[in-house]
Amino acid sequence: MFTLAITGGIGSGKSVVSGILRLKELPVYDTDSEAKRLMNEDESLKNKLIIAFGQKIYPEHLEGRLDRIALAKIIFNNQDAIRLVNSIVHPEVKRDFISWREKRQKEGYPGVALESAILFSAKIEDVATHIVAVTASEMTRIERVSHRDHAPKEAILARIRSQMSQEEIIDRSDFVISNDRDDLIIPQVDKMLTTINTIGN
Repeated sequence: MFTLAITGGIGSGKSVVSGILRLKELPVYDTDSEAKRLMNEDESLKNKLIIAFGQKIYPEHLEGRLDRIALAKIIFNNQDAIRLVNSIVHPEVKRDFISWREKRQKEGYPGVALESAILFSAKIEDVATHIVAVTASEMTRIERVSHRDHAPKEAILARIRSQMSQEEIIDRSDFVISNDRDDLIIPQVDKMLTTINTIGN
């Protein structure tokens, strides 16, 4: 069974590639949305976060759901707190993905995909048999994020600069899918899947 890890910087268009894979009936695990789910539902993870940051991040009125605003205030501009959150959440996401993948394998899927913007910094790249870098020009990425988040260019550039460079992501990946304005994505995905099926898992 193969595992594609789809990664790339903000605005590169990872979700487009994930969407195409889903249309091709390849299950995709979105680490961002699944991390949010786990922080609301997984009792072990919630207890670890409460020990680290206090009961106030799970107030009574939210009935067991994380107060994301309260947590954001705690970790804002606090690198130690950010590292602590990551050290608690990332291993749980990895564990949950492995369990999810086992279920998909039992269901007979030949492969699965995992989408993560922070694949390398979260240290979960070792779950993948193949790493896929999704790329786009800086101008395209800024336009996409500006349209999506209504954020100013300076703020978007700051987020881009804070992430691993596109060049390093490419260097650490097995496949590159260019997702700029005029690029045809489906033929690139088809070629990648054909290559994987040809060389074996």
